[in-house]
Amino acid sequence: MNTNHSGERTLPNFLPWIAVAFWSVSTARADDAAAAVAGLGCIGLGLVAGGIWFFRVRRDVIGRLNMLSNRNIDSSASYELLKSYAGGTNADMRRTRAASIEDATDLMVRSVPGGEFVRNVKVLKVTNWRGTFFAVEGDVWGTTSGRQHLGFRVGDIVRYSTRGKTRLATILDLADDVACTVRVQDSEEVARVPYADLVRVQSAS
Repeated sequence: MNTNHSGERTLPNFLPWIAVAFWSVSTARADDAAAAVAGLGCIGLGLVAGGIWFFRVRRDVIGRLNMLSNRNIDSSASYELLKSYAGGTNADMRRTRAASIEDATDLMVRSVPGGEFVRNVKVLKVTNWRGTFFAVEGDVWGTTSGRQHLGFRVGDIVRYSTRGKTRLATILDLADDVACTVRVQDSEEVARVPYADLVRVQSAS
């Protein structure tokens, strides 16, 4: 359903296309191929428009902050920028399930290994086909000393399989909470590999 300026619910814009299409097909005579083709074309357009409407993402900026965190900040610690403009892609907006700004902040910080807080923050209200949620976009800061994720650290030698071949590689970067960047041994090849596919062979010294 759409909402007009007065707040009243209105039908999605693609529904009239489908209604006209079914009317054209149902009223067309057996020999009226043009009308049938036109009707089917309208159905196709209606379905495409319906898919766009169904999976659309609306984002509204509801606040801007210098810094945002749910954790205590250690004033004696040395923090550094881990990831810029995190959380701002359409994929991030579609994935969010955060029911509050606090939840959105936690999801953002945890998505970057070593993350502690967010700077240059945009707080967004996100509306998608699942409902209305919150998201946070900004620069994630944290510490790299002792940084790990799921037990993996930069410098670990790991093993993984791809295309039926087993490879040894060294972890270069804990990219996010899903995968890391590795360099294949005896090669200049760099790959992004999910943590779930890795087996540690030797820990970083």
